[in-house]
Parts: sequence; structure tokens; C-alpha cells
Amino acid sequence: MEFNPTGPEADRIQTWWKNGGSSTSLAAMSISGSAGGAGRNAKEVSLTELRQIAQTLPENPETYKVTARLGQIQTTKQGQKQPLSYMACSAPREGTQLMCNKRVDETGKCPVCGSMGKAVARLNTRCRFVDYADSVWCTTFHEGAEVLLGMSGDEIHALEQTDGADVEDTIKQKYYQGTPFQLTIRAKTDIYQGEAK
Repeated sequence: MEFNPTGPEADRIQTWWKNGGSSTSLAAMSISGSAGGAGRNAKEVSLTELRQIAQTLPENPETYKVTARLGQIQTTKQGQKQPLSYMACSAPREGTQLMCNKRVDETGKCPVCGSMGKAVARLNTRCRFVDYADSVWCTTFHEGAEVLLGMSGDEIHALEQTDGADVEDTIKQKYYQGTPFQLTIRAKTDIYQGEAK
């Protein structure tokens, strides 16, 4: 760390500080998500630490913050194209303001609530995030995926309907670009086919 540096950048910052920068209020870069502010008290960790935590299989859901860059989005699985969007039911859940969000069938019918209402494009992407020491694959749901891609679910769905190559070219431009993202990640133990994961 260098104290009282000299040079044009240091002069510009000192001038800004003296001309009111010291009293400027700061704006939050993140938006509180739908998880009820679960990330507010989250512990900051690296991806390496997150991997170690996941291996201990915590019994209760725990929330962590990680600063990382988008390294890749999975577009194929076992040689088959993996869609980034799906059509979801937009009918409100009973007793709430939230949408049903369940995948509708090819006729537009929701298998859960039976609605034949308007379906909306939602994103569900599998992303590889990278920091200075490690990388991890995480599922990123609609709101977070829209921020990562800088596109809406409707825009991605429209690209997928025309030509999958357009989607691939568009999202590759997002890899390792811009500023890193602060991710809120929830780790919890699930039982899958009798095995804790």
C-alpha cells in the first residue's frame, strides 16, 4: 500500500475529494433479491473456500458472498443443445403476488395449476464462475441470469427460436468482461437417490 501517492491519477482523486467527494453519499450496487435479504449477513468467501464448505455438507442452508467473473455458460449437455430459457406459467400463485413459474407443456398448459394463461420466457442457466483461485458451476435463475447476460428472458428465447449459433455468439461476449459480479450463493444439503449432496 502506498500512502500519499503522486501522479495524475492521485491528483485527480485528491481534487475530487476536496471538492465534495468526501461528503458524497454512496449508492448500493446490489439490489435486495426475493430471498428476503438473505445475503445481507452473508460471509464473504473465495470460490476455494466455498468448495470446501460445500464438501462439509452443511445441514442448514447457509448463505455466502463471492466476488467472481462469468467464465462460461453451459449450452450443451452430453452433445445435446441445452436451452437457456423455458416457457413458464405466469398465473399468480394462490394467495400470493408471485407467479406460478412452472414449466408449461407444448400446448401452453401448466401441469401444476392447470392454467392456460400467457406463458413467459424465464431463464435457467448453468454458469461457471471464476475468481483468482478456483472456478465453480452454479445454477443461476431468471433475475440473476438476466443481469449476467444483459438480456431479458424474452430476448434470449427469441434468439434460441431463430438460431442457436446467435445465442452462443452473444453470450460468449459476456465471458470475463466488465467488472466482477458479487454473487450471493446458498449452500444446503439435499438428498438425491438416497445420497447426501
